[in-house]
Amino acid sequence: MNANPIIELQQITKSYRIGTDRYLALKGIDLRINSNEFIAITGPSGSGKSTLMNILGCLSQPDSGHYRLGDNDVASASEDDLAGYRNRSIGFIFQSFNLFAQLTVLDNVIYPLKFRWGQTQAQRKAKALQVLASVGLSDKINNLPNQLSGGQRQRVAIARALVTEPEILLGDEPTGNLDSNTTDEIMALFRQLHANGQTIVLVTHEPEIAAQCQRELRLVDGQIVQDRRREGAQFAPVSPAFRAKAQQEIAC
Repeated sequence: MNANPIIELQQITKSYRIGTDRYLALKGIDLRINSNEFIAITGPSGSGKSTLMNILGCLSQPDSGHYRLGDNDVASASEDDLAGYRNRSIGFIFQSFNLFAQLTVLDNVIYPLKFRWGQTQAQRKAKALQVLASVGLSDKINNLPNQLSGGQRQRVAIARALVTEPEILLGDEPTGNLDSNTTDEIMALFRQLHANGQTIVLVTHEPEIAAQCQRELRLVDGQIVQDRRREGAQFAPVSPAFRAKAQQEIAC
């Protein structure tokens, strides 16, 4: 495994004020993520999954601790620096897709490239078309999001996340709004991206999704209570029998 992690967290804490009380969401998180890992972050509601994802994605800063993203000290970064890290190094995929309803598929994917200097409009379009082809949507480039199925919209969201060539792809419940067949298709796409060298971290409450990742981080009450690696992740379609087996395995 790569001796130089692309992400390293040391003793990360994060709290929120709720009324007059302060709620500690993360309690001294230590974590190393290496290039080309495929990771699931799991845990019950309120365990700190989303808080950890927001910190990994430079959407939020910790109260204390150290966060290095490559050679960058993120924990002490300014808002402008955080925005730069997000644009250069991180691709986001959300459960609700977060597409611009008034833009075509092509324009949705081009959009993040508008914040990149040194590219012409023709170059941005060519890159977006290339990425859309890689996720099987070359025939949908002029459609609006409301003309697509849920799985197709998630593919657009994945293409938009990939178009900036991020070091790490973060997915927050990316299959949460999809049926089982479409979930299988999206997970197959993630596996292909991983096989091509992409580093992927998914937050999920679905045990069958976690069972398909090579590494599972389980959070409980703001702490990592399990860091489990699977030498041979199960890459078969998510059949009912596999779902039941995965639920039993992760419950152990």
